[in-house]
Amino acid sequence: MSEHMVKYGSFDMEDADDIDNEMSKSFSAEWMKIKVGKNVVRFLPPPLGSKALRMVWEHQLNLPNGDFRNFACSRLMAEKACMICRKADQLKATGNPADFDRAKGLFPRKRIYANVIDRSEPEIGPKILAFGVKIWDQLKEIREDEDFGGDFTNPETGFDIVITPGFGPSKPLMRSGDIRPRAVGMSLPSSHPDNITGLIRLK
Repeated sequence: MSEHMVKYGSFDMEDADDIDNEMSKSFSAEWMKIKVGKNVVRFLPPPLGSKALRMVWEHQLNLPNGDFRNFACSRLMAEKACMICRKADQLKATGNPADFDRAKGLFPRKRIYANVIDRSEPEIGPKILAFGVKIWDQLKEIREDEDFGGDFTNPETGFDIVITPGFGPSKPLMRSGDIRPRAVGMSLPSSHPDNITGLIRLK
């Protein structure tokens, strides 16, 4: 090794294995799929050093098959160039109403992520639930109401939340819907905080 190379680190097989492990952790998380009608969930407390909920600015791209994909906005989340923002700005600048409508569909939106237990299949353990600002606004109202709400993530004194989503052209939508606290089923399977395992760290 040349003399000047000692000033720098290296990329060895141990580093590569660490990256593989992190990638497998990232993609092994269970995602909760919201169903039509009532969905009963228990929001979980965060791991130490993390947050109970995580807000992300995302773009939603509609695909030809009617499905869609969400992408984090690199401009708002990482202060880097964002191809989707640039395309939206180009469409907006044409002055064409049709282009402006297309641009609005590309603008980033706030999306919130949380660890939850799906009461319809609690044996699976923590899942990640994603939802929009309108759902978040209702959750915040419940959290701020000390008489009929409070900290619904607390393992011992918290409570379940019933989510009835809005409905889009082909599937339930978590951008809108109705949120209510549930008066029964308040305890977790293992209520002590030290016994809650499988939480996904929402950095």
